[in-house]
Amino acid sequence: MQEFDASLQAVVAATQAAVRMRTELWSMIADLPENVELTEVQVPLTFYENGQVIAWGDDSEHFRPSTFRLVQQLWQAADRTLSKEDVRQDTIFDEEAKPESLRTLVKNARRELESVNFPYEIETLWGKGYRLKTCSQP
Repeated sequence: MQEFDASLQAVVAATQAAVRMRTELWSMIADLPENVELTEVQVPLTFYENGQVIAWGDDSEHFRPSTFRLVQQLWQAADRTLSKEDVRQDTIFDEEAKPESLRTLVKNARRELESVNFPYEIETLWGKGYRLKTCSQP
């Protein structure tokens, strides 16, 4: 029982420290001039495959399987742009899928992410493919 109490106290202390840090961070951000863009700030994502849940900050959301796979694929390739072919193969899983299927998937995923104030958006780089981009609004 003492081990549990110690573990619980450690979790409470870590949570309190995280809340203090988050409060300080938002205070520092609020003090920045309005024309400063924070596009380099990375919000970590955690993926829970068993329920297609993505967690970020204090939020988490269940997504449709195709949106979950697409965001996970783009997140794992954060250092590069994924071609439409890469996305189609790893997200749609259908060799015969039409190009419209990919456009529809991306359009629906964007709508789904936007509806939950997801910290990233899917950016299209014409002629190159897709990548995740930090949203310009907090």
